Amino acid sequence: MCLAREWLWNTFVMVAKASTLVSVADVLLPGLHRRFTAAAPFLGTPREAWALEQAYASLPHQNFSETVLQAGLPFLAVSALPPLTWSNLGTPQRLFTLLQTLGISPAWMRGRRSTVDVARRAG
Repeated sequence: MCLAREWLWNTFVMVAKASTLVSVADVLLPGLHRRFTAAAPFLGTPREAWALEQAYASLPHQNFSETVLQAGLPFLAVSALPPLTWSNLGTPQRLFTLLQTLGISPAWMRGRRSTVDVARRAG
């Protein structure tokens, strides 16, 4: 239904330069940026853990989707993808099922009993 209506689907894949994310944080989340900038001199020192704990402990609660994704223009862009197959590959069974569905038999799978049998044992 969503695709038939040509709605956008958010796969939550983000691609960015680290410097761009830092710039966005500086503008949209100035408190976050200040706290972590203050911790930066301690990185790689014995006080690193303490500095990061202090930075995290003092952060206000922020909603990433509202604060960055909804308000992030002109920093953000949306990219349309061609039709694709999606699967949450969170378990071995899901991986083996997808490979079977797509007719893919990687070299590391060849010679094993059956993908279903292997997936059952792994999951």
